[in-house]
Amino acid sequence: MSRTIDLSGRVALITGAGAGLGVTLAHTFADAGATVALLGRTAVSVAATADAVTAAGGRAIAIEADLRDAAAVRAAVERTVADLGRLDILVNNAGVYPHSSLLDMPDAEWDDVMAINLRGAFLAIREAARVMIAQGEGGRIVNIASVDAIAPEPRFSHYDASKGGLVALTRSLALELGPHGITINGVGPGLIDGPGLDRYVPKRKAAFLAHVPLGTIGQPEEIADAVLFFASDMARWVTGQTLYVDGGVQFAGYMWGVDE
Repeated sequence: MSRTIDLSGRVALITGAGAGLGVTLAHTFADAGATVALLGRTAVSVAATADAVTAAGGRAIAIEADLRDAAAVRAAVERTVADLGRLDILVNNAGVYPHSSLLDMPDAEWDDVMAINLRGAFLAIREAARVMIAQGEGGRIVNIASVDAIAPEPRFSHYDASKGGLVALTRSLALELGPHGITINGVGPGLIDGPGLDRYVPKRKAAFLAHVPLGTIGQPEEIADAVLFFASDMARWVTGQTLYVDGGVQFAGYMWGVDE
């Protein structure tokens, strides 16, 4: 089957690749011809993703690393280059999304969300950008934000703030990295279908669906396709943008406010 996007010869580092959207991203990029370095906090899960990609005919390596640890992030990028020869694409997918009301939120929960969702992305971008600049051939960076960055919900203030910060980081770094031929963009998913969706805040899915103009919950493949576009030459003159892939819910005047 012919590919409309061909990433053959390119190496992509994908964070949060042990579960959920990260697994779909791994397969999507490998199917497009990229060699993928898959990073996750849990060795078993990220190795399982790499094995599945390899079994499907792709080329992948698994890297265990905690994005809260700057040295571990640096080592992960260094290993990617050492094992695969280069680094062309970074996808910042790793993230956590606990929920707590403002008055009940532990300090540690706020700090952990910021450390993984925002600081971790910053660390990965910094280390990847150093490699891309040294290679002298440009690069692509894609950050997974969220529709919550522009349509926040109660009890997710730390998550919403981290994703809003990631959107601002994307815009700021587009100015710095553009002269090096590196584009940096974001994809902001709405609610995505998955095995745990009906168990996690059960009323959330129905409330979201009631306000989606396109009438469906998002599928991981629909998010991955948008990420693949930004990582490709088709988006070579696009930088600093965040594309919200949310079925149109951002325009529906939707207020979450769902009982949990």
